[in-house]
Parts: sequence; structure tokens; C-alpha cells
Amino acid sequence: MWVCPSIRNQFGKVLELLDKDKDPILITKSKKVRAVLIRYEDFKTRFLDKQAEEEQELFAIPELFTYEILSVLYRLQPEAQEIYSKDINRILHSGILRYPMTENIYTKADRFIKKGLIGYDAVYIALAEELDGLWLTFDAKAHNKIVSENLSINLFETNI
Repeated sequence: MWVCPSIRNQFGKVLELLDKDKDPILITKSKKVRAVLIRYEDFKTRFLDKQAEEEQELFAIPELFTYEILSVLYRLQPEAQEIYSKDINRILHSGILRYPMTENIYTKADRFIKKGLIGYDAVYIALAEELDGLWLTFDAKAHNKIVSENLSINLFETNI
């Protein structure tokens, strides 16, 4: 990164000013704003945290997902607790929206249960509908029961 000599020589003072006033500093050339300096905390709050929040909403799971995973691990893996703690927990804290059970979700789920889905699958598809999303599944039978809803993708039939 190139810094012009006058800023480079006064950079300590510029940083002190940023910390003291907490206001952005405008860098001008020929009376036109060319750049803005802001504190890292402000950058993080205004941009990085907002970006992470937006990305988090790209993938959502019902809260019961975490219980399902743990249940399956304990059934299939002797080191279930270690795997969950080391690997699954890391995935769950990587920006996935973990959605709680709400009246809307269980009301929608009831409709899908009446179409033949089991409770777990009905909650997943209800969440997809709630968030205007799609349920990604490898369960062709479940997908076929609700295919007319256009709320699911059978991952065995598609290339994403």
C-alpha cells in the first residue's frame, strides 16, 4: 500500500485523531474526496459484522438439527462427543442460522405431515417455506411427497 509522505510522516497523529474523535477522516485531492479513513472497530461494525450477518442467512437449519446430529453420532461413532465438539460444533458456529421452533413453523409442519412427511422432515420444509428458501435433501421419497410445493431439491437429481 502506498502512503503519501505527508500522511506517512503524520500517521501517528492521524491514528490518535481517529481514536479521539471517532469520526471518519476524509482524504481529498483537488477538493474531491478520494478516500476515507475509519477506525477498525467502526469498519468491523459497519461492514464485516453486517456482511457476516447477511451471509449467515444463506443457510438455515431448525434447532433440532443439532440434536439429530448428536443422536446419529452416538449411535454410529464411539468418539461421538469428541467429533461433535471438534467438528460439528465448528460448523454450527460458522454462520448457519439456527432457527427455533415457532408457532408458524409447527403450524406449517402440520400441513406437511398430512402430506406424508415425518415430523423432522416436515419441520425442515416448514422452515424452508418460512424463510422463502429451499429444503436440500437426499431423501427422494420425502421430496416426491411435496414436489408440487416447489420447496425442496432432491440432491440426488441435481447438480448445484
